[in-house]
Amino acid sequence: MKRMIVCAVTLLMVITLLTACGGDPLVGTWSATIGGDAGEMVLNADGTGTILSNGVTRTCKWTVEEDTLTVVQYVDGYPYIFLDEVTYSIQWRTLTVTNPDTGNTLEFKKK
Repeated sequence: MKRMIVCAVTLLMVITLLTACGGDPLVGTWSATIGGDAGEMVLNADGTGTILSNGVTRTCKWTVEEDTLTVVQYVDGYPYIFLDEVTYSIQWRTLTVTNPDTGNTLEFKKK
């Protein structure tokens, strides 16, 4: 009987943890080094965010369609495409974006 209770409690804990892990895996703070400069990208659940590069923080908006990510940052109120329709994948805490035209990739680490 005691063993059955332990198994039931363990199962409930696993279900709770899996449920808590829901949500968009892109949401969060990502860091990368681009051209030797450290940068940070924060993606919020509402499709907004910020990009920190060269000590300057800019607002951004991001969208996903299937496996395609687009991030547009705003410089002095004007849109500037940061990531334009790149394919992406997430493995563990690494976001890899790939330009489908050139094949170039960039890796971000989740903080």
